[in-house]
Amino acid sequence: MLTDDSLSVDFSEFSLSTENSEFYEDNVPTYTVAVIGSCGAGKSTLINNINCMFTHSDISEAAKNPLPLLMPVSFYHQIPKQRNLVQVEIKQPENLNERFNGSSHSVTFEPMDYVVDFKDFRIRFIDTPGTDDPRGNDQDKLNVNAIVEHLNLLPEVHGFLFVIKNNAENNSICNTLRLLLGVLPPCALKNCFFVYTFTDMTPFKPGSAPYILEKFITKFRRDHNTADLQLTADNQFYVNNFSFLDLCARQAGFGGRSTTLYRNTWDTSRLYVSKFLEKVQTVEPVMRIDFVKTREFIKIGELLRLIKPPKSAESDRLMATVANATLNGTAISFRNRTKYVRQLCSDTDWAEAEDYWDVHDSQISDAIRSLRPVLHGEPDFEPKHPNQTNRVGSASVRHR
Repeated sequence: MLTDDSLSVDFSEFSLSTENSEFYEDNVPTYTVAVIGSCGAGKSTLINNINCMFTHSDISEAAKNPLPLLMPVSFYHQIPKQRNLVQVEIKQPENLNERFNGSSHSVTFEPMDYVVDFKDFRIRFIDTPGTDDPRGNDQDKLNVNAIVEHLNLLPEVHGFLFVIKNNAENNSICNTLRLLLGVLPPCALKNCFFVYTFTDMTPFKPGSAPYILEKFITKFRRDHNTADLQLTADNQFYVNNFSFLDLCARQAGFGGRSTTLYRNTWDTSRLYVSKFLEKVQTVEPVMRIDFVKTREFIKIGELLRLIKPPKSAESDRLMATVANATLNGTAISFRNRTKYVRQLCSDTDWAEAEDYWDVHDSQISDAIRSLRPVLHGEPDFEPKHPNQTNRVGSASVRHR
């Protein structure tokens, strides 16, 4: 369980940087963080809140100045001395990636990069459409595919920040984790971080989410025979977005509460975020080639699952290899079926597998033929950078 005592980060004064990241020299390191989670978990709000917390030195200053919004906001909020909730909207006509239609659908249309410039480094936050979408499984698949396609275009990703409501229910958490972990490379498990979000003035105490997550991860590790996914004080964080939402309501003309009421939640949230920013700079990134390999292995797994080839030594070896290279439900099924089967390892193994499937199923042989150059680190296309990037001159942060 996390407590405030586990936070040891200290930081000095923060000041606004007017230099745009487009003009930073190449030696300024950029760390890429995919912000992922279910619909309504607060992914976009978190990114906005982080930028706000590190633009202003304290909550009082933030209350006196315009909020540095990276993307538009829309939410319902309880205003002091009013019985009913009011809808707070701050729009940005130039940002067409956020949908506000009064529904509970994911308002983030597709993955979008927001590069925030700190004093000595940059963080590329990737805001993503949510999973566990109320429109159903088909929309979830579309959202996850959009995330995967976006990640496949990046040279590297340092962190996968799962945003989870502190009081989220079991089904929402587990469905989201299965979908998102199921498309990540196994090496990405060491790069997973979890932030529990609040949207009221609740104290920083664990709700249902940390316990549900711990139970899920215990089963996940057993199903996939891995110890790489851990829950520790170094990869779990709490952030209360209430202060940011109240500041937005104030800016939209609805008034707001006294900042003294949530000064502590602001400061504690900023400490947790600072700890995350420090930690994400120390991990080995997941490289683009890792995403491409996983994508190709998932394709082969889907073909094997749909075609259901007759049991043979060759099909078992291919299943065992797919099970070791992926993290989805198909991998679990294949692992249970091929526990003691030797995987395909050498180039000779793969050449023999390709020859076998040339005779027995051309779709699988074509998929293997597409995978083999990737196994040698030779994808058949040039690295690209997404052109949907909002680069923002934001706050300078200095950690002692």
